[in-house]
Amino acid sequence: MKYFLLKILMIVLISITSSCSIIKTFSDQSLSARDSFSDKNSTVEVTDSKEANIALNKALLAIKLQDIGTADKAFKAMLLAGAKSPVALNRYAVFLREQWRMEEAEAMYLKALKVSPNNAMTHWNLAIFYELYRGDYKQALLHYQAYQQYATSPDKRVIHWISDLNRRLEKEST
Repeated sequence: MKYFLLKILMIVLISITSSCSIIKTFSDQSLSARDSFSDKNSTVEVTDSKEANIALNKALLAIKLQDIGTADKAFKAMLLAGAKSPVALNRYAVFLREQWRMEEAEAMYLKALKVSPNNAMTHWNLAIFYELYRGDYKQALLHYQAYQQYATSPDKRVIHWISDLNRRLEKEST
């Protein structure tokens, strides 16, 4: 029965995606600040292919259904279809991080940053990754600062986080 419902949901999802709009939702807290993200100073808008968008939506649906294997395969199909949008790459990186596949997650965040160096969301996610998962406060600080630079408006929480990281780094150096 679960398999049958999954097939129906995927068919509906593909139909919606094919007809025109792509619906993207983010459940992870590292993407919760997306309303303040922008790609300021960017000269090229990166848009993924229809196939990549379909694969991304399959992955997101599989995550909602807690089907990790299907989600992983869909994300890999998304990459094979040429996904380059920071949104898609960040979502895959978050998925990898949630699976504790840290090296792969870091590589995916860095790939997103390479594609779109001024993307605030990527800097936000990398800052959190380096601070909380790697304990690399220098890298975290750099990415929080970049986030503040590229975000639509400065985030007051991040101002405090930057101050805290500066204090930690100062304390470590003495």
